[in-house]
Amino acid sequence: MIFTFYKAQGLCVGSSLVEEDKLDLATSLLEKAKSKGVSLLLPTDVVIADKFAADANSKVCAS
Repeated sequence: MIFTFYKAQGLCVGSSLVEEDKLDLATSLLEKAKSKGVSLLLPTDVVIADKFAADANSKVCAS
């Protein structure tokens, strides 16, 4: 999930879903990519919502 990578970079993710048990892996992958001069392509926008449900109020925001 993208928010795991965002949190691994120290970004605020609010109450978004984060795989806490994968933070070390995300950090490692980010560091490995950087050391090899590789750019990881991460989303440039995200959908935010007031709840995790089909009828949620939502909108797309820049990430």
